[in-house]
Amino acid sequence: MEEVNVRLGELSLSPIEPPVQRRHTSLTGLLEIPLQESSLWLKAVPPIFGHEAGVIRWLGQHFSWHVPEVVADGRGWWLSRGFPGVAHEPPAEDYVQMLARMQIASIGHAEELQAIGCPVRSPAGLAAAMERLAARDDLLDAETRKALSASLGQLERCVSELNALDIPPTLIHGDAHQDNVLVTSRGWFLFDWTDSCISNPFIDLAVATRRLSSAQRVRRARAFALEWEAVLKASVVDRAVAAADLVGAAHEAASYQWFLTEIDVSAEDAAGRSRQRESLRRWTHQLIREVDGL
Repeated sequence: MEEVNVRLGELSLSPIEPPVQRRHTSLTGLLEIPLQESSLWLKAVPPIFGHEAGVIRWLGQHFSWHVPEVVADGRGWWLSRGFPGVAHEPPAEDYVQMLARMQIASIGHAEELQAIGCPVRSPAGLAAAMERLAARDDLLDAETRKALSASLGQLERCVSELNALDIPPTLIHGDAHQDNVLVTSRGWFLFDWTDSCISNPFIDLAVATRRLSSAQRVRRARAFALEWEAVLKASVVDRAVAAADLVGAAHEAASYQWFLTEIDVSAEDAAGRSRQRESLRRWTHQLIREVDGL
């Protein structure tokens, strides 16, 4: 906290009470710092998520009312002002439309985003990542590993077809589910960009549509597609949407494999590691189901 306190002093911000811990897991820690008339939020992240503050700052240049306001950051931490108040009525548009506009705004800025640490995670590497996962008997049971291995050929074909569409790589959120968005008086507010990276934008649909009924999934995918049809041919968008669930499931499984491999989990967070393993298995099974459904 010493570095944080120094930065607070530089910003002429004086906490009126000790910080209050709101969340602590192996992935992130969250503290609320009470000020005289408001609060700041301190987020601590492991090195693989060190790009989050830079990504949010970049987005803030274009969508200032729709992402957190970063006021300071350092190695493994960043500070933001409190989130805006929640509105009673949701906007007429779906939040994936705001997400799509953010993605579209990042076209042509991949090098700029890489310079601030945003990782590149091309779909081209997913088949190899899933092949490595299929060999991990510490993460998956034998039956699942066998089924995953049998799915690799179809995954590789689907990724090849998606890449052939020549969709420009963009910034993606990486975990764009309903719990990571708020409705405010100025529209949708998207937060928790720890999983953000540069990849195929349609990958975000896998998470955004996962908890919905079939009819809701179609409506949300269509709302997302409408934004992209301003940039790409409708036929290209349709094919990308069709590939999103399978390729997106592989992307999410690769994410959790990455977390479980790269993040040092303390003994105190055994439950957190268990949740990550369960998420890995869930997305792996989703990938297998998507392949079986083709």
